[in-house]
Amino acid sequence: MDELPLWSAPFGLKLLETIRMNAHSKMLDIGFGFGFPLLEAVMRIGEHAKAFGIDPWELAIEWTNEKIKYYGLKNVEVVKGGAGDLPYATDFFDLIMLNNSINNVSVIPATLAECYRVAKPGAQFVFTMNLDTSMKEFYKVFRKVLKEKGLHEAIEQLNAHIYEKRKQVKYMKKRMKKSGF
Repeated sequence: MDELPLWSAPFGLKLLETIRMNAHSKMLDIGFGFGFPLLEAVMRIGEHAKAFGIDPWELAIEWTNEKIKYYGLKNVEVVKGGAGDLPYATDFFDLIMLNNSINNVSVIPATLAECYRVAKPGAQFVFTMNLDTSMKEFYKVFRKVLKEKGLHEAIEQLNAHIYEKRKQVKYMKKRMKKSGF
């Protein structure tokens, strides 16, 4: 079911190349799924760092807890919850990361505001996401098939889904700035 989900692995590897590694960091992975890149990051940084993960999916928490036990990690804590209401103190984290999970939050502005709240001044905030142009070749063919089948309403629904789940870069920049980043 996991080790490296193929659809998110390239994004996660780029994220891991981007983050600043600090031996005493407190880091948060929002929407950690089955533990990548959360566990990889904490194993790279070492035992003096403290890693936290939050995800609304119970199976993800169970699966990641099994991995935490398997790897013998003592400095990782995962909890069930949503990105729009983080159960952490203000100015708590040195690093906040989201690997393709910002596409799945219900309210992006609330998530960004919460990330800003729990980030220490000067914290690093790194996320990867699918853009509105992601998988454009697939969607082009899909729209063509829907049109051939006379499913015009489905095309409208597809376009609405893409707009909701895959924001443009300028939208994200504007929202990040508005949140304080």
